[in-house]
Formats: sequence, C-alpha cells, structure tokens
Amino acid sequence: MAEATNRYPCLQINAPEWYRREDFMQYLQTALRQPCPGLGGATWHRGDRPSEFSDLFLWFSDGDGSDRGLMPEDIWKRIEAICDKEEFNDGLLWITNLALNYKRR
Repeated sequence: MAEATNRYPCLQINAPEWYRREDFMQYLQTALRQPCPGLGGATWHRGDRPSEFSDLFLWFSDGDGSDRGLMPEDIWKRIEAICDKEEFNDGLLWITNLALNYKRR
C-alpha cells in the first residue's frame, strides 16, 4: 500500500536564459541520462530544442545537490546564491524555461 513518507519544500527558479546556453543544453541532453541511477536530475525535456516543458528537478541540500559538478559551474553558483537569498537550505529545485514575466506570489 502506497503512503506518504516525507514532505519536502520546493523552490521554483525560472531561468530561460540558461536554456539558451549551449553548455547548459549539453548538460541537459547528456548528464541527465547517466547510466547510474541517482546521478542527475529529472526532466520532461525531449529532443534538441528546449521548450516550456523542459522543466528540470534537482535535489539541493546546503549548497550540495544531485547535479553539483554535472551542470556548468557558474549556473550552480547562481543556484546557490538564489537559494541563499531565499533562505532555502534543503529541498527540491524546480528550474523552468518560461518566457513569461512572473510576479512573485
């Protein structure tokens, strides 16, 4: 019987500019398809070109995470800075590719 075991916070980061970078797209295309389970994040991304469905889900824990060392270093540093500013220490990161002007709720 399935049951809930844990509840974790989630921080959404909308970063369409990352999806326009060749090095980030290379990471998305290759690093997320590691042959060893547990390496890399989860995504609905398919194909060569990113879309609004190319969401990326990563685990983040006090500056470390599932994709530290896999994605471009400057992007990981930006993620760390955003998490620090938001006082987000531990949980799920949801990175989106939405070309919309979102207002913070």
